[in-house]
Amino acid sequence: MKIFIAAVLLFVTLASVAGCNRLKSMLTEEPRWKPVTEEPAAEKPTVEKPIPPSQERGDLLAYFNFLQRLTDVELGKEFRAVKQRYAGAADEDDRWRLIFLSILPGQPFSDRDYALELLRGRRVEKGPEHEPRAGLGRLLSLLLADQSELKRKLGEEKQRAEKLAQQLQELKEIETILSEREKIRPAAQ
Repeated sequence: MKIFIAAVLLFVTLASVAGCNRLKSMLTEEPRWKPVTEEPAAEKPTVEKPIPPSQERGDLLAYFNFLQRLTDVELGKEFRAVKQRYAGAADEDDRWRLIFLSILPGQPFSDRDYALELLRGRRVEKGPEHEPRAGLGRLLSLLLADQSELKRKLGEEKQRAEKLAQQLQELKEIETILSEREKIRPAAQ
């Protein structure tokens, strides 16, 4: 029993000494992970060919923001002017303007199918400077195609609801006829 107690005391002593040494080394070691609040050393990324500063990202969004500030009458004038210019010379910028005008909700000239047609007919230009427009074009195409599909399904559901309402009305009429016959029969007997 004494040997067992001596072994336990020896183990505890060695463990505490080893723990103190580990604690001491942890306090003096350089931490492997730096705190999040510290700014990492700014390394300049190496780019073979820098992308030229593109105005087109800002231009597209600036035009859309410009449209948001116009009145309905001004929007109508803008749509007619852009459509006329586009019909004369199919310019990519005017194509994008027409797309933005055509997807505005609540306008008499809004036509999402036309916007989708314009998106599908656009020139896909290669290169990093054209990537913002290409990505936006893909996104709008997907959203407009999805919306067209939902519109089609909504039309089908409306037809189905009308058919069910008509059948319900016919059943009510049959029920009325049957209840009138029930009233007449007991009197006849």
